[in-house]
Amino acid sequence: MFKKRNAFLISLILFVVFAFSACGTELQDHYFVEYEINAQQLYIDGKRISSSEHRALVREAGALVREIEEQISVVLPNSDVSMINRATELGEPIKVRSHTYRMLELCKDYYQTTRFQFTPALFALTDVWGFSPRFEGKYNLSRPEPSQDQIDIFYNYDYLELIGERSVVKWHKDLQIDLGGIAKGYVADCLRELVQKRYEGKTVEGSINVMSNLILMGKLHEKSGVRPWRIGMENPRARVSPYPQCMRISQLKDVSVATSSDMYRFYVYNDKIYSHIIDPDTCKPADNGIISITAIVPATVENCSAMADAVSTAGFCMPLTQNLEFYNDLNERYGVCAIVITADHRYYVVGDLEVSNLSDISGDYTDVFTRAQIEEASDAIENSAKEAEYIALFK
Repeated sequence: MFKKRNAFLISLILFVVFAFSACGTELQDHYFVEYEINAQQLYIDGKRISSSEHRALVREAGALVREIEEQISVVLPNSDVSMINRATELGEPIKVRSHTYRMLELCKDYYQTTRFQFTPALFALTDVWGFSPRFEGKYNLSRPEPSQDQIDIFYNYDYLELIGERSVVKWHKDLQIDLGGIAKGYVADCLRELVQKRYEGKTVEGSINVMSNLILMGKLHEKSGVRPWRIGMENPRARVSPYPQCMRISQLKDVSVATSSDMYRFYVYNDKIYSHIIDPDTCKPADNGIISITAIVPATVENCSAMADAVSTAGFCMPLTQNLEFYNDLNERYGVCAIVITADHRYYVVGDLEVSNLSDISGDYTDVFTRAQIEEASDAIENSAKEAEYIALFK
């Protein structure tokens, strides 16, 4: 049983391990995200990429990631985003570079698609709540809520106008933006495009990881043959469970996967979790009883990884019934699927996904979360006993 259990866990945690593997280490310490184009999984026309080819690809990828960071970082003083945030002259055109402008365009699209629940105009609020980069290393420190006066500083994305020719106009001096909400997804999309252009006209199969974003191209090649991908879902409550993963998704091909969770940056105060995901309606951390959302977007959707990033975040800012209706609408329009985990330790599946719970895979395992039917969903979500145990860890 021990060997069986460990073999299962090893196969299941590959998704997480890949997400944090560095490539191009001579450049990696400069990146705002870690990424990997997995050499063991990258096949061109059915043949695995050579080491020399992979090294050349990594060099190109590293230069691309550095180029994007230099344009959109909120930390680097000469970035386009820093320039926008410093601007005080209303109506004065601000020239930005290509990646910045494209991401701002995508944000406008997702701002509409998510019913204004996804917005890059939350940087000032992120700072007030202690989740901006200057608080790195202190995100988990318990603290009281800021005052209402402190959080009454939100200016929506309509105050930034895109006027063409890579120029923008700011209509409120205090508007502060941060493109981090789609940065991982955008980088993943750019890396996929880089690989596909490099091997144009050939069949490209493999995986690209950018932190919590994953692109799966074609099928998985392994010694036993070629099959659709399957991935393990990271367990957002692993601290009170013996399992690092909680479910498995199978039969995946040509998709982008993004997970947003309240376990990445958060703190606990008065027995309540405050996550880094800010609800633009309340100007407070999202508080709808949702603890993790995984969005899966078909590769046929343009900018599929950026979209997965945006919609997985936006769902946190909606009551559960509205959340599930939102993903159902995306499923009908784009084929988007979603798995939504709630604080009562139940989960909901939207779309045609093959999701296996631990007990479905092996009788040796106890399920972490229980599958619920969408029609059973309620906006009144009460913490389960395990959720209360998890929160108590941070007292």
